[in-house]
Parts: sequence; structure tokens; C-alpha cells
Amino acid sequence: MTLRDHTASRLRLVLTLGITAAALAAALALSGCSSSNPAGPSLGQSYLVDLAGAGDFLTIQEGLNAASDGDTVFVAPGVYTGPGNKNLTFGGVSTIVRGLASRDETVIDCEGSGRGFYIGGGAAPVIENLMVTNGDTIRGGGMYLEGTSPTLRNVRFVDNASTDGGGGLYCRNGSPTLEDVLFDDNTANVQGGGMLCVNSSASVTDAVFFRNAAAGSGGGMACVFSSPSVTGTVFRGNSAGLGGALYCGDSDPSITSCTMVENEGSLGSSICCVDGAAPAIRHTIIAYGSPGEALYCDGSVPYTTLSCIFENGELNELCGSYTTSMLYLDPLFCDLESGDLTLRSVSVCLPENNSWGIQIGAHGQGCGPCDSPVEATSWGCIKAMFR
Repeated sequence: MTLRDHTASRLRLVLTLGITAAALAAALALSGCSSSNPAGPSLGQSYLVDLAGAGDFLTIQEGLNAASDGDTVFVAPGVYTGPGNKNLTFGGVSTIVRGLASRDETVIDCEGSGRGFYIGGGAAPVIENLMVTNGDTIRGGGMYLEGTSPTLRNVRFVDNASTDGGGGLYCRNGSPTLEDVLFDDNTANVQGGGMLCVNSSASVTDAVFFRNAAAGSGGGMACVFSSPSVTGTVFRGNSAGLGGALYCGDSDPSITSCTMVENEGSLGSSICCVDGAAPAIRHTIIAYGSPGEALYCDGSVPYTTLSCIFENGELNELCGSYTTSMLYLDPLFCDLESGDLTLRSVSVCLPENNSWGIQIGAHGQGCGPCDSPVEATSWGCIKAMFR
């Protein structure tokens, strides 16, 4: 194949897969074509991993081995299994790994043994548009981070398991950034069904923790000696003995504009705080947790303000320090049963319906005063219409 034929073939693949303009520019650079903006910043080298054989490599690890700092490894849609497609390492290199389709179409399947990624050695890669599933290890069934601060965007961890901690993700001595990451149906035998942070300060934004479980603590997320920032994130249907949604052990997380709903924990259906933990909880909905209280404290003083607490366990009370600026009313989700956690137009959690003028919870308005003719006759809706 001539260089021109190779270039045309690569560009057809790029266009067929519908990648972004930046990715197309990187593909052009790979093919030897000049940029329309030669004075612009370098995009680095790029490589394509494709199971069908239309790329540079057949396995993801081959692409990572070839890449240097700032290079991009594109991964074509498919289910990647076997050697070279799990227990992936970066060799201390900060590479971009980007799936070329949705995260549900570009899948790393560990097939019940090993994990998706191990990232250490100071590398700070960016990982986008991928799913990691069926990992099973002692710690970090989906991904293990140590002494590093990678960025994860639009990544999904599903059905991963840990015999210790961090069913989906284990983070130690790092500061990773997570944006639009989904943790669902991950498990840990000890703590952190979805994610475990140890001596770390992760930034978690617009994430979802759904149906993760830990036999011990932190069904959704566990923090030990850590100070993560968690914003705009949903915790739904997670379970653990201590802290169905979140466990804080000697940790000071910042929890802002989150929604915690239908989580299960004996001590803290949503949040459990022990050993001097002092989380700051603001603009957050905590509702429908069971069987324990919304927030459990043992030798800890969390601070809660401007939040909505509703129908959690036998007691709907808070522990620690909390202001009088709280709501104890139905947040009025559009359709909780189907998982629609946006708010009805009459919800007190919307800025136009409370005296503080703030949005409470991870989502804003998603429907009218009642989202269906059936719910229009419900008692909660009737009360809301006359509040």
C-alpha cells in the first residue's frame, strides 16, 4: 500500500467512526498530511488500536508501549479481551487514551481475572470514552492508581470486584480528576464498592454511583485519610454496613450539589463518619435511605447546611454540626422509580422555590408539577401544588 493509499484508508476510518476535529487533526498528522494551522501547538503523535486490523495495533498495550508523553492512543469500538487488553500499564508516560465511540461501545473486558489499568510511576494520563468490566483483584478491580493524578472522562466501571477495597477504582496517594464517570454494580469485600480513596484528594464531578456494594463500609465510595471534592454527583441504590453511599474515616471530603437516594446502610444509610471525619455537606439531597439514619457520626463532626433531608431510616435527624437552613420536605423527583432524579417544577430544591435562591441536588427541573396523570393525584403532588 502506498503512503497515499494508507492516508486515504486511515481518513475513511476516522470519518466513519465520527471522531472530533482535534482527533482528525491528530490522524492527519499521523498520516503525514500537513496541518491547516502549521503555527499552532503540536498535537503529538497518534496511534490507532483496532481489533479488526485497520489500525496500527491489535491490542491496547501495544499502543501504550509505542506512545510518548502527549501522544494519543485512539481505540476503535469493540470488546477488548485477553493479554494486551487488561492489566494495562503506562510505563510512567502521560498518554491520552480515547475511545472513538461511546463508552458502552469501547469495552475492556477482564473476563473475571485481573484489572483494566494500573497507573503509577508519576504518569498522569487522560482516559476517555471507555468501559472497564469484569475485573477481579485484591484492590482496584477496574483500575488501580498509586502516586498519580490521571484524568478520567466519560469512563464506566461496571461489574468489577475486589476482595479488599475499591471494587471499581482504588486510589492511593494521588489526586485524580473524574468527570462524568459511572460506577455501577461493582463490589468490594471490605470497603469502597465503587471507589476507595486512601490518602488522596480526588476531584469527582458529575459522576454516578449506582448499585455498588461493600460488605464493610462505603457502598458507593469510601475515603480513608482523604479529602476528595465531590460535586454534582448521584449516589443511588448503593449498600454497605457503614455508609451506604459514602464512608468517611478520618477524612474531610467536600460534598456539594449531590443527590443521595435509596442507599442502604445499618450505620448511616447514606453517610457514615468515624475517627474524626469532618465532611462539609452543602446543597445536597439525602432521601429515602434505609435502614439507618441519613448521617451517622462516631467521634466526628460533619457540617451540613442548605440541604434537603427526607425520609431516611427510622430517624430523619442529622448528627454533627448543622445549620437551621435545612429542608425536611419531599424533594419531588420527576420519576424516582425509573431513576429520573430531575425535579418537578414545584420542588423546594429549585432556586425559585426556596428562600436561599439556590439549587439543591445534582439535577435541576425536568418536568412540570406532576410528571404523569397518575402522579397528578398523588398526595405528595397535591401538597406541593398548594405549598
